[in-house]
Amino acid sequence: MRTLQDILDGSALPAASLANELSALSRAVITAPPGSGKTTLVPVMAAIRAGGRSRIVVAEPRRIAVRAAARHLAGLAGERVGGRIGYSVRGDSRRSHETVIEFVTTGLLVARMVHEPDLAGVGAVILDEVHERSLDTDLALAFALDIADLRQDLDVWAMSATTDAGALAELMSEGERPVPVVSAQGRLFDVDTELIAPPTRLRALDERGMTREYQAYVADQAVAAMNEVAGRGEAGTLLVFVPSARDVDVVVSLARGRTRAHVLPLHGQLPAAEQDRAIAQSNEPRIVVTTAVAETGLTVAGVVGVIDAALSRQPRYDAARDAARLVTVRASKASMTQRAGRAGRTQEGFARRLIAPGEYAALRPADPPESATADLTGAALTLAAWGDGDGSASRLLDPLPPAALAQAQNNLRALGARDSAGRLTDLGRRLATLPLDPRLGAALLAGADLLGARRAAALTAALDSGRRAPGGDARLLLRPREDACARDRLLRALGGESSQPPSRPELDNDAAVALLIARAHPTFIAQRREGQDRRYLTAGGLGVELAADSPLIGASWLAVGEVQRIADTYLVRTAAPLPAALLELAGAHLMTTTLEHHIEDRRIRATRVASLGKIPLHREGTAPNPAVAAALARDLIADHGTAIVADPGDALTSLLARLAYLRRERGEPWPDFSPAAIAARPELLASCAARLAAGRSARREDLRTDIQAALPWPEAAHLDDLVPERLTLPSGRSATVSYTPDGPRLAAKLQEFFSATASPAILARPVILELLAPGGQTLATTADLASFWTSAYPSVRAEMRGRYPKHPWPEDPLSAEPTRATNRALRKRG
Repeated sequence: MRTLQDILDGSALPAASLANELSALSRAVITAPPGSGKTTLVPVMAAIRAGGRSRIVVAEPRRIAVRAAARHLAGLAGERVGGRIGYSVRGDSRRSHETVIEFVTTGLLVARMVHEPDLAGVGAVILDEVHERSLDTDLALAFALDIADLRQDLDVWAMSATTDAGALAELMSEGERPVPVVSAQGRLFDVDTELIAPPTRLRALDERGMTREYQAYVADQAVAAMNEVAGRGEAGTLLVFVPSARDVDVVVSLARGRTRAHVLPLHGQLPAAEQDRAIAQSNEPRIVVTTAVAETGLTVAGVVGVIDAALSRQPRYDAARDAARLVTVRASKASMTQRAGRAGRTQEGFARRLIAPGEYAALRPADPPESATADLTGAALTLAAWGDGDGSASRLLDPLPPAALAQAQNNLRALGARDSAGRLTDLGRRLATLPLDPRLGAALLAGADLLGARRAAALTAALDSGRRAPGGDARLLLRPREDACARDRLLRALGGESSQPPSRPELDNDAAVALLIARAHPTFIAQRREGQDRRYLTAGGLGVELAADSPLIGASWLAVGEVQRIADTYLVRTAAPLPAALLELAGAHLMTTTLEHHIEDRRIRATRVASLGKIPLHREGTAPNPAVAAALARDLIADHGTAIVADPGDALTSLLARLAYLRRERGEPWPDFSPAAIAARPELLASCAARLAAGRSARREDLRTDIQAALPWPEAAHLDDLVPERLTLPSGRSATVSYTPDGPRLAAKLQEFFSATASPAILARPVILELLAPGGQTLATTADLASFWTSAYPSVRAEMRGRYPKHPWPEDPLSAEPTRATNRALRKRG
């Protein structure tokens, strides 16, 4: 067994000078080129600085890197993992009371700091691969600095190969002075880097990611490169970088059988044994096809060359739709530098980047931080548990995007983890203790009560497995044997199996899976659109669609766990049919009852709507809310005025016309019932408004009441004298007066005005007379009757006496008797 100092003395780093420099620093930024070995050797320096008095915790972004680093350092020390060198990842821990250096994931470190904010027994926190800017790494650094401010004996070192060291040093500053930046230049071998432009006809990406033809092209390049290495009589590993696990599997299948080398996959979804096999030392020629898990913090043994597809998989979060997705994009220059560095760790190597020089020159220097592109729900819960709900008090390299943070806080409220004042609820504090995304944590806790702890843990483990649901059907994810370890881990987090019986033992596994997904993603509970088999509307208002071959097609309700955006379509990737009977239970925090008001046929109607988020479940008519209805009634009256009464009748219509004429001629105190006046003073129609506010139609009686209430007193007693409804004609008959904008009008047979020398007057204004023929047609319209007799009547008489010979047409109308009778009737009467 070697001492830690022996390991340091035999390293490729200039260990002595670096160790001396770091021995005096409680905080530092350590930079080193990719592949220089800092991940294993800097922790040794920290342990030597601590002198065995405390434990050194080294945080890596990925579980595979944690296990590999621990094994590698333990191997250098000549001992087993779990002694002086140990590790802890979710669901797997190998450490003991002897452990001096413990490698952990940054996510596990964050959880540990939230629950043990003093980090008792820890002398140094070393954060590796800070340049990757994962959310967990950003949070871990912020929390570690907070703890170090309180604990002067805690060292915080940040390690990176490509990050902006100046900004990081300023963030970690103690007081006004940035912390030192220490360079650890190891002995690296030359890497021959080459840009290879793919054929111009070859399309690398489509809406789903890497195209099949580009996958085949990458496989061809890998096989050709491996054959070149074999042709030189060399052995070693060729590392091939592609963006996703799906791409790994396809390229592996395309390359196998075309070369003597073993072709192995490496990605985060593989079982640990298969991951270890891919990175282990081997004397056989190998092609290891990998995702970004091998980009940093991980040593794949014997790498002689790198084939870089020049693509990466990155999160994108649409805060407006609360939809997260992964997209395949061109890799950044920093990522490609990291990948190439894998080939120069133990010998000279080569790196071939499959990208045209011009396109490479236009690439972004580095990837954006995960906080700028990812769903922040988990981070928001962690920050709230830390006591900093919006992250404003934490030393983050970049502030959290406001829209994504606001949506994350809304998500926590929807889960019941956060109250309206922004404080964590009891449920929220419980969720912060679980080794799960908050959504799945909420599902686990709810499931434990509804289904029993063991069953809920088993189902949650399947949903958290990272497996892709065939056809999008989450029911096909259940694999009890594969998920047994994860189930037991979740059971321990719950505190063991409850003695309380489940409240819903009758649910079968299909319904139980749907219920857990719905509790995890309540805003993604979806109802099938009417007349559609594949299209659904979620409770959050997002339109989603099932694949054409999905076994879920036709289900009335779905509990959706994952969607993928393809062009303008959100395709369901994980879901289960949700029984309608479980809707209220599944989406309890989204259930609302609202009172909707609308105007229909000049009437206010109210509907009570029970909704699940933005999906209406049930509607029923009900009485309007008085305050809302009163405001709508005022709006109705302002829009329609007295026409709010659909059929006021002739008497009311006549009265309003008379009042309008009286108002124009005399003004105050007579009321103005014009539309403009009523819009300005809707209280003029108070009785109508009261009836409208009660949800009924305004009636003639209401309008008459309002008119009478508005009339001035005692002037109102003379209304009929001032603007009579009817006038007596010279013939002795009374006729109705019409009050128009042009003035009062009266229509009657011409013969009824014989002997009259002037038109009647109302308010000193002559009435406009419509003189009618016996057949009812208008012969003349005049307000000057005397002028009509002398000028127009002779021609009217000449034309009409032949058409209506039975009626009198005297030569001198002023001396004739006014009458409605015919000549025969007049003779009988005479």
